[in-house]
Amino acid sequence: MLNEVSSTQPIHVGPGQMVVSHGPTVLHTVLGSCVSVCLWIPTLRLGGMNHFMLPEAGSPFVASLRHGDFAMAALVREMEARGGRRNQFSARMYGGANVLHGAGDGPTLGERNVDFALAWLEAERIPLDVAHVLGTAARRVKFDLGSGLSGVRLLGADL
Repeated sequence: MLNEVSSTQPIHVGPGQMVVSHGPTVLHTVLGSCVSVCLWIPTLRLGGMNHFMLPEAGSPFVASLRHGDFAMAALVREMEARGGRRNQFSARMYGGANVLHGAGDGPTLGERNVDFALAWLEAERIPLDVAHVLGTAARRVKFDLGSGLSGVRLLGADL
């Protein structure tokens, strides 16, 4: 789901959603193993946030903001549609916690989401200014498009 907003009311970005806007808008979300990437252009006060659940779609026929590969491309596309250029972007990344504490071999879903986002940003040459990722605690994230400030509050679990 894509929302375009410009208001002073906080806008919740849920799983499989994305918001791109400018000016006095506060975006917020709650993350466990999911990842949100926020893109920001300070000169335009243009920013966006996605919230993806899985790194990639299991099929090339699935196009959903629930998947990082689609969510990242869509976020960039919407920022560019509003006048942004990739060389102006800076990124912030949040989430990827191991909130289920499952015993298993290999990386957790949160680690896979974080690894995907890091590789995607590097491949697109978008600098990562802030990363608050991994661990075992869920996070509440806010991103103020009026000021460009973002913040994180950890929610429970062992820190």
